[in-house]
Amino acid sequence: MGRPKSDRTTYSKELDQRINTRGPKNGPCNICGLVGGLTEDHVPPKGLPGVGQHELYRLHQTFGVDPVGQGRHFQRGVTYRTLCHKCNSVLLGGSYDPALIELAKTVVAELRRGTYATQELQVRFRPNLVARAAAGHLLAIGVESPAAGVAETAMCDFFRDTARPLPSHLEFHVWVYPSNRRVMIRGAVRQGLLGEGGLLHFFLLKFFPLALMFTFDSSLELPSAVRSLAAARGLRLGDEMDLVLPVRGVPLTSWPEFPTDDDSAICLHGEQSAVAFPRRQR
Repeated sequence: MGRPKSDRTTYSKELDQRINTRGPKNGPCNICGLVGGLTEDHVPPKGLPGVGQHELYRLHQTFGVDPVGQGRHFQRGVTYRTLCHKCNSVLLGGSYDPALIELAKTVVAELRRGTYATQELQVRFRPNLVARAAAGHLLAIGVESPAAGVAETAMCDFFRDTARPLPSHLEFHVWVYPSNRRVMIRGAVRQGLLGEGGLLHFFLLKFFPLALMFTFDSSLELPSAVRSLAAARGLRLGDEMDLVLPVRGVPLTSWPEFPTDDDSAICLHGEQSAVAFPRRQR
């Protein structure tokens, strides 16, 4: 039996409510858990290309061609008031974000130059700083949502301890992402129907020109253009390594958060999964 019309209307309004990103001025930090003054973290960081006015929607509101419901407007990038000063300004903004911003700007410069003859580009970067930046911004998502569970706790410990390598049950991946649609997912599962195709438990941050993803004990075979940074486990915090990124054959801009018609998969997301569109490019 179908849901009564009045119930359906209420249900739709509840689903389409604007996502909350403003935590209390004082409360527990999403990363370290200490109670005190909370600061606003830009997700992704404001030093990246393309910072400007954005509208934030829940992921399910963007299933169609155009978003439905009411988005939350931001003047200069999406912010979450969920982190203490030390985790946000000292560690994330002061130590980790510069490496992520440098990598993104390098990739943008290489893409604009268009001189890659083998349909790929090579960049030199600091993987353990970039991975920690990604972990910090992902953990900032969600008001009053401290790290919980095995995967998030491992990401939290990795973020806070600069000498700790990424644990073996977590993998960090990078690929070229040619879209202005920003995706922020703190925990999701992608599963092939009837158990086929493997399982992907992922945490995802996408913005032009990069997609950054942590996977947890996953068995899904990833596209070849998605590059694992497992080799970085043997490097120290500020060590550099070369990264070869294909610019052809990259995954669809909706992968992995949306199943396609031909891959027979389902995706389960938390309520904080969100998508941000540039104000005039919905």
